[in-house]
Amino acid sequence: MTNIDLNEHFPGVRKVALEIGVFLKLDDPDCFGSIGDTKHLKPDVVKEGLMSLPNAILHAYLKSDCITVVATHTALKEFLEEQDYRDKNYIKDLEDERIGGTFFPAGSIGEKPTLVILEHSAKRYADTTENSRQIGFSSVIAHEVGHAIDDLNGWPSLQPYFKDAYEQYNKHRPEKEYLYGIADRYFVEHCKQGYDPSEEPPELVAELISKYTYAYNLSPQIAEATMNIDFPYVWHALKEVIPQIEQSLLPQKLDSNARPLFCAPEAFFALDVNLPVEEKEDTGDTYISVFGMSKNEVNRLEEFLKEHQIKTHKETLMGDPHIVFDKKNMNKLNSLKASLSSIVDTNYFETLDTPEFALRVIREEDRLQTTLKDIYNIRLPHLQVRLGYDETVLVEIPSAFDYTKLPFQDISEDDQTYTSAPGKSRYAIPFNRLPKLLTPDLSADAVSTNRTIKFD
Repeated sequence: MTNIDLNEHFPGVRKVALEIGVFLKLDDPDCFGSIGDTKHLKPDVVKEGLMSLPNAILHAYLKSDCITVVATHTALKEFLEEQDYRDKNYIKDLEDERIGGTFFPAGSIGEKPTLVILEHSAKRYADTTENSRQIGFSSVIAHEVGHAIDDLNGWPSLQPYFKDAYEQYNKHRPEKEYLYGIADRYFVEHCKQGYDPSEEPPELVAELISKYTYAYNLSPQIAEATMNIDFPYVWHALKEVIPQIEQSLLPQKLDSNARPLFCAPEAFFALDVNLPVEEKEDTGDTYISVFGMSKNEVNRLEEFLKEHQIKTHKETLMGDPHIVFDKKNMNKLNSLKASLSSIVDTNYFETLDTPEFALRVIREEDRLQTTLKDIYNIRLPHLQVRLGYDETVLVEIPSAFDYTKLPFQDISEDDQTYTSAPGKSRYAIPFNRLPKLLTPDLSADAVSTNRTIKFD
């Protein structure tokens, strides 16, 4: 943990230093230190709140210049008055203890961006259950970190692309924003706190990050399903401009639509693509998500299991489809998974994380998209081609387009998969149903030498 000189960071801060708590620069998620005189903000509560964030979002925040502050309302109010802070309404709200936390961009109260979590944000949950208290407090932290991530990415919430999506969202807003009851506060209610209309898109981004954080901890697939239902247009737009969302999914072997990168049955089970979401205590049944997969792909999974005398059935939980194994079949599944190492080429999977392989994928995606346009005359706005890692091509087209005109063998509605893009449809086609011109070449000698890609 980096020690911060309070007087150097904020002139005149010495007077309120004891009450305002400790300025924390979190270079490591395990470093939290003391939080001074705030009674309700205990280190484990703050730590749990930050650690609830999806990893890529948390790491981006910790690597930024943002300073994290834990404070009482009285101390922050006195500090801002000494600095002659321009927003007098904010100071009045502090006096009334209406604020749980605030993100201050660089230059507003100091040289660096500063995230302040106020004691009231924990105190207001003091009389609730421990679980409710942590959920509520974590939502406050995630909301303010959402502002910091918006800032870190250049405030895409203020750009025309996201503003256009926000206007569409307002036109198609669901009657109830519920997120299956897990939202700490509804966005509409949040905006009634006195925000100017121009401030609503940044507030929505922060709320989206907060709600996504909670749902992500249930399951990335549940998060994707519910966010798209509750926040049409803006959720897809946010994923386009906040790369940390997709970065939080890739380590889970999921793409930006929370679809497994490996849907082929052998790889799906050998690599534990989706861990069990829930195990029923009374029956021992285990649920494994098949969210984002086409009907054909789910059928292939079930046929594969049936060949190995493993019975399953289907259920949907919170908008997320699952295949369900009863307790007596779990031993069979575990035995099958243990034997798959002799079937699956694990060396192939080891190459997937290399820059060379990523370059091959990008090159082939570009080639296939160009071929569809120039050779097969599929000239569609927003046509998108992506490669699954298990010999599948994913094609996204406008929903109004007749998908049967795509040059793929036996394409049907059973090939359709989930996408968060409003007005678009996505199809998953195995390589063996592609014409030769569209069959990807992912061999090592397919790497383009005239394209530069930066890998972090």
